[in-house]
Amino acid sequence: MKILYILDHYLNYHLDIVAELARELKNYDITVYVVSRKERDGENFYILKQPPITEINNLKRIVDREKIDIIHSFSFGYSGLLAKYLSNQTKKTLFYTFLRDPYTENTLVNNLISKYLNFLLKDSVLVLPTKINSPYLKPKYILPLGLNIDNYGNEFDNDLLIAFDVYNYKFLNKTSNINILIDHSHTLANLMPNLKIRIYTNNPKIYGKPHKNLDIREISKEFDAGIYYHGYQDQFIDLFMIKNMVRGGKVVLSSKSPLSYMFDDICVFKDMKELPHKVEMVRESEQDYSKILEMYNIKKLAPLYKYAYSNL
Repeated sequence: MKILYILDHYLNYHLDIVAELARELKNYDITVYVVSRKERDGENFYILKQPPITEINNLKRIVDREKIDIIHSFSFGYSGLLAKYLSNQTKKTLFYTFLRDPYTENTLVNNLISKYLNFLLKDSVLVLPTKINSPYLKPKYILPLGLNIDNYGNEFDNDLLIAFDVYNYKFLNKTSNINILIDHSHTLANLMPNLKIRIYTNNPKIYGKPHKNLDIREISKEFDAGIYYHGYQDQFIDLFMIKNMVRGGKVVLSSKSPLSYMFDDICVFKDMKELPHKVEMVRESEQDYSKILEMYNIKKLAPLYKYAYSNL
């Protein structure tokens, strides 16, 4: 069996995880080909640098040349629409994994989104990376994206608070509350003078000059593990957070996050005013995330992917 993965831009920061999944699936006679707009990070990677919709003919040639059986898109947006056209033209089975909630708090916009998703998901298989309570999205499979948890060291800085601002759709979607974290930096510094705050974002310049205990950097695949701030309310998976945990780091996250059900109350804040004290509590406590991390163990997930791809 041969699968073509078309990646959401968020996954371009995690090509190592996609490559790891591809390597594991080889053990089940599944060959994965990956379409990415970033650098190669494994076998069978096709780098398409032009806007995706202009690449439809190139993708059709890949599907034909490699004898692809299934197209799996990790996006409902631009790349997801491309995958739909590609599936229609090549008559291949289409899987979708949504990495974040496409719905907003605007009822009118949601009606338009529903019509779009009805088109997108018709004759397609919806897969989500976590359990959710949604009246709109009914996945056929729950398949987390995983990593080889044996490949990471157990080194983290308990005096470092880190955050990633990857999805920043301020018009329609909830943000990651990075600005609120920045606003809390003085309070955090007063509570914990040794605490350093580091934010990774697409465009550090928009945040201006940081405070002395605050460091704002461009997003990198390499980062020092610490206490991870997950402020998103619409992400179904945060691979930076998982990588931080597997290296011994800790987590604080919003109760409105779809991921919050997995964590103890000490890690979850219900109101942003609670954030400084939650960080302080997590910093001073011992946390065991081993049960959560087992959910993302790639060696256990690969046969589940095999089952989904083989039972259409």
